[in-house]
Amino acid sequence: MMLTQPKKNYVLAFYQNVTQEGVEDGLKGLSSGGVPPKFVIIDDGWQSVGPDAEENKKANKSEPLLRLTGVEENDKFKKKENPTMGTKSIVNVAKVKYGLKYVYVWHAIIGYSGGIQPGLEEYESSMKFPTVSKGLTSSVSVK
Repeated sequence: MMLTQPKKNYVLAFYQNVTQEGVEDGLKGLSSGGVPPKFVIIDDGWQSVGPDAEENKKANKSEPLLRLTGVEENDKFKKKENPTMGTKSIVNVAKVKYGLKYVYVWHAIIGYSGGIQPGLEEYESSMKFPTVSKGLTSSVSVK
């Protein structure tokens, strides 16, 4: 009978507050604590998102509805010394310094439940609202 060390999963959730520094600190902490990670998934806070123009006017909202504004990383993932590096910088750190084979990014293609920001010319995005079918309106009271 051969005993093996149990496999463990650890989650360091940053959500929208994820940064390169936070990811590296997490890798460092796990490694120095004797639990070297095999892969990392970077939360969707790396994406370029923003509120609609109308949302900017509503200052009383604590958390505006954010929509995807592009497919490249946001400013938190662009290194000041070389902004073109983007997420490549943290991927290099994870693979070279910590020996990870895989670095994934969580991609909420629909943004943070708000979809793609309407009016982005490069994506030809627009708002489409559902219409209720005649069959449904005849059998259900729709207000």
